[in-house]
Amino acid sequence: MLALLVVFYILTVLSVSSDDKFTTNQFEARDRRHATVMVALLVRNKAHTLPYFLNYLERLDYPKDRMALWIRADHNIDNSLAILAKWIQHTGSAYNWIDYQKFNNGIGYTNEEGPCDWTYQRFHNVINLRQEALDAARRVWADYLFFTDSDNILVNEKVLLDLISQQK
Repeated sequence: MLALLVVFYILTVLSVSSDDKFTTNQFEARDRRHATVMVALLVRNKAHTLPYFLNYLERLDYPKDRMALWIRADHNIDNSLAILAKWIQHTGSAYNWIDYQKFNNGIGYTNEEGPCDWTYQRFHNVINLRQEALDAARRVWADYLFFTDSDNILVNEKVLLDLISQQK
């Protein structure tokens, strides 16, 4: 019986020490690997800022293969769709994946006085799109979801690294 206890003790010590080494190595490997980030981008009548936004998005100091882009373009009456299509065709393959959908383009919202008017329907649509982005990030097990609009110019190339370093 004592011999059995000694063998059990030795096996326990060996398994704990080997587990510690595995866990340490696993964390070290994970530290070297970047988190997955899904960037959710809403585009509406931003042809005037979209080239700048996309240029700065490309310049981000973050591995493109760890980034997914979730892009929704709706109710555009300017050249935003053509700019997006050309950029996706030219640069899209650098990213892990791109989910791009466009809808209700060429028309504004009902009761809208102009492209800058925020009607109840527009607020409701934006809220629904943001919820869809959140659901998509959960489905693909993204570590982080970064919401932005196409008129937010990301001049700090380390913005994703800085935000992720906060671990929130």
